[in-house]
Amino acid sequence: MVHFTEVAIKEIATGRLSKKLGESLMSEIVILQKMKHLNIIRDYRGVQPSDYTVPVEIKAAGFQICAEELGSIVEGHDIKKFKFHGGIDGIAKKLSTSTTSVLTTASELMDRKQEIFGINKFAESESRSFWIFVWEALQDMTLMILAACAFVSLIVGIAMEGWPHGAMMVYW
Repeated sequence: MVHFTEVAIKEIATGRLSKKLGESLMSEIVILQKMKHLNIIRDYRGVQPSDYTVPVEIKAAGFQICAEELGSIVEGHDIKKFKFHGGIDGIAKKLSTSTTSVLTTASELMDRKQEIFGINKFAESESRSFWIFVWEALQDMTLMILAACAFVSLIVGIAMEGWPHGAMMVYW
């Protein structure tokens, strides 16, 4: 007989659940593990993320994790990969840095890190015009319904009160 926890662990591992539900199930499993509950079959952290291999140029530079892997952890909020790499301390070790001591200013190390990982700056996105925002706002279903109601109100007002008075109801 397959137990619920085993099914939940498999669903979390395959990523078939929604992110929120997966995180909720993982937190419940962790709580049950801490309680040493009998129904916990195996630790969900035993599930390995995609077979990650360190690129040769990254390994040659003295690091054990590449910028793409770090980006996928941060942008995807991927707890599984984060724990796979050892959490904060593990990632710091793989980046040849420390979480407790001051960053070194040795130019050779700084240049090598900047060459491998790039500068610590977000790419600026292209600015959008006011009319793009207006167009996106008009795509909202609530705004479409309100516009349709206003149009119906205008038509009914003109039909009931005549042109000048019926149209003035829109301005009230």
